[in-house]
Amino acid sequence: MKKILGIIVFLFLFQKTSNAGWQIQTIDSEGIVGEQTSIAIDSLGNPHIAYYDSTNSDLKYARWTGISWSTQIVDANGYNPSIAIDSSNNPHIAYKAISPDNLMYAKWTGSSWSYQTIEVGNVLGSGGNSIILDSGNNPHISYMVSDGCLKYARWTGVAWSTQTADCTNILAGFQSFIILDSNNYPHISYWEAVTGDLDTLKYAKWTGSSWSIDNIYNNAGDCSPTSIALDSSANPRIAYMGVATTGVLKYVKKVGSSWLAAETVDSGGTEQVGEYLSMKLNASGNPCISYCHRSSYLKYAKWSGVSWSTETVAELGGSAGCHSSLALDFEGNPHISYHDGANRDLKYAKWIPDQIPDQEKKYKTTLGDNLFSPRTGGTAKIKFNVPSSGKVSLKIYDLSGKLVRTLFDSDSGAGDFQKDWNGKDDSGRYVVPGVYLLHYVYPGGKEVRKIGVKNK
Repeated sequence: MKKILGIIVFLFLFQKTSNAGWQIQTIDSEGIVGEQTSIAIDSLGNPHIAYYDSTNSDLKYARWTGISWSTQIVDANGYNPSIAIDSSNNPHIAYKAISPDNLMYAKWTGSSWSYQTIEVGNVLGSGGNSIILDSGNNPHISYMVSDGCLKYARWTGVAWSTQTADCTNILAGFQSFIILDSNNYPHISYWEAVTGDLDTLKYAKWTGSSWSIDNIYNNAGDCSPTSIALDSSANPRIAYMGVATTGVLKYVKKVGSSWLAAETVDSGGTEQVGEYLSMKLNASGNPCISYCHRSSYLKYAKWSGVSWSTETVAELGGSAGCHSSLALDFEGNPHISYHDGANRDLKYAKWIPDQIPDQEKKYKTTLGDNLFSPRTGGTAKIKFNVPSSGKVSLKIYDLSGKLVRTLFDSDSGAGDFQKDWNGKDDSGRYVVPGVYLLHYVYPGGKEVRKIGVKNK
């Protein structure tokens, strides 16, 4: 009877709606919050958000624990954040100090924040900054300094190394966005401001010995945010707001040595479309973009492989803009953090897909018993299929995202394998009863399964 009850509780805790649609949550409503926001998804699919509290001039951080939102102040003198998550699911945030004009970096160590100053007194806050982590969890940051130069900083493992990527007679480096290729070389999209004219959309990449700069379009826009991604061939793709009489959401890509003609993703007639955009590529290599339609709507666009589709995520109000930031989880579902201009709140939108029953899903893992009692000798027998040779990891996390047990983390050949979990953590202690997440990463994919641990 107790076992049946435990299974019922387990299923109840994770019952999900079968209706697809956008789920909206208010994360922070204390004062004016979320005018600058940046989101990232950890390996368990949980969102982490850095944002600015303009009422108190605080840089803040929110994360989904698996049950509720947890928020905290990162720095009482910070704004304009950009966030990335490392392989241990810890956040790293690049931001600007309000006073003096320093470029700052904060990292969660697992118990507290550690802080470093990267550049002192010369950082242009309105220029924006962007952070990404390389394969060794080392941060790389693009930013703009007040003398009109695009700069790049990276952590070598010992110290910060900074260099100038682009420094013309005109202001270069506005609204930069950084991405890394498979060699951990940076690629950066940004604007160069032109006095008395529309601005130039630019692209910089590190070749291994020097910076290569492309002027993509002259007279293209007005230094609104850019967003860059690399396809499977390391070709850059950039989303930006182009300006004619009003703003238009644009998308451009490079193939080989040539930039193709820019595509119009969405236009609003007499209304401005494409502000505060954010772009990611899904598993098929197709672009997905969140953006603002004036200050009235948060919208989402995606390329099907044939055409663009657009939809309204949420209605907004006010004139503060939506400051959207987009991340995709391991299943390709979009997560968007944004500012609700009417209520001045930080909000979060997540796409909930139609749910496929577990028995209909094609998993690479098979669980012999997903509800077991370690203290009575029970084990979770985990069979997993490796489709091709490569790096494989099989790890257990708790609902807060903390690593509990590493069952396998190494190169593997193709084949079928089995690992048993005895309900103990990496220190050899029994875990507390509850729900845990099995995270399996294999060449070409990853999946997450739930495992329940009970007393008896």
